[in-house]
Amino acid sequence: QGGDVEWDALFSGAEILTNMALYSRLHTISARTPSPLSRVRFAQAVARNVMGGVVGENLDQFVTTTPRSDIRWLDGLRSLLASYQSVGYAIGTIGEGKYGQLDELEWREDGRASVQVFFYDFALIDAAQALAGEAQNDLAAALLPTQVIMALLRRSNIEVESEDFYIENTKNGFRPDGLVIQLNIQASNPSDAAQL
Repeated sequence: QGGDVEWDALFSGAEILTNMALYSRLHTISARTPSPLSRVRFAQAVARNVMGGVVGENLDQFVTTTPRSDIRWLDGLRSLLASYQSVGYAIGTIGEGKYGQLDELEWREDGRASVQVFFYDFALIDAAQALAGEAQNDLAAALLPTQVIMALLRRSNIEVESEDFYIENTKNGFRPDGLVIQLNIQASNPSDAAQL
């Protein structure tokens, strides 16, 4: 009756407890990081830790200095999505059907493209959505895969801008259960074009 609950107990339990624990933790962090810039830095630090440990162990093999001519970074993104799925974080796909896929010809010729990454069965959506609903999107970003994806692309000399969209696949009113990340990418290295 009453008393403290160990964090490990919350994270090893049901998904709803994990979401509640993360929401509470990030809400506490929000009170201690009132500046939007400090919250963005926090989300980026979380992404660096994820890249360095949980999913980033095997991604070095996909890094390239010539992203237009060597698109193994795209295989790295696919590997990252497979890692997310294997740990139960979410099911991710690059594009859906013919929409949102990388146009490789446009990418190789222009060094610019747009890609959409879809996530379904996203385990942390409730906590992220609750924070976003409280205008705390910069902290919700710590729970989303966006910063990790951007870090992966930047390691391959790709400049990236992103926007997150919550989506729902059910018919029970708007209760998001998925996420679409719009990625606008551009090769950082103009000399890469000469190597095509």
